[in-house]
Amino acid sequence: MTTGTVCAICQRTEHNAALLSPCYGCGSMFHLNPYSNREGIDCGDAILGETLGVHFYCQRCLDEIDREEREAAGDSPHARAAAMVESLHAGGLPLPPPAPAEPTPPRDGAPPPAKQRGGARRRYRRVD
Repeated sequence: MTTGTVCAICQRTEHNAALLSPCYGCGSMFHLNPYSNREGIDCGDAILGETLGVHFYCQRCLDEIDREEREAAGDSPHARAAAMVESLHAGGLPLPPPAPAEPTPPRDGAPPPAKQRGGARRRYRRVD
């Protein structure tokens, strides 16, 4: 009889070691299905870390990280949105370019003036 490893989250015994991952936060083993085309149990998640390495976290550690971030940001929707913007744009949200000082005059229906070409002409015509 072979023994398996027990998932720290759901307490189920898993005999296939490929379906278990160690938690980056607490070190416990938990179910993490590495296949997108097969059914499986997920008791955590894989997240890109600050150094763009993949970190595996069990659901307990994910809940703890989420709770700490909410406490740090204040739990209001505005504070959460500001924290998301800050994480996406380190210096803040990029602003659009300023509007022109003078409005563009309306067109009178006449085509724009043709460009004056300087220098020698091309040997072949450009097809636009």
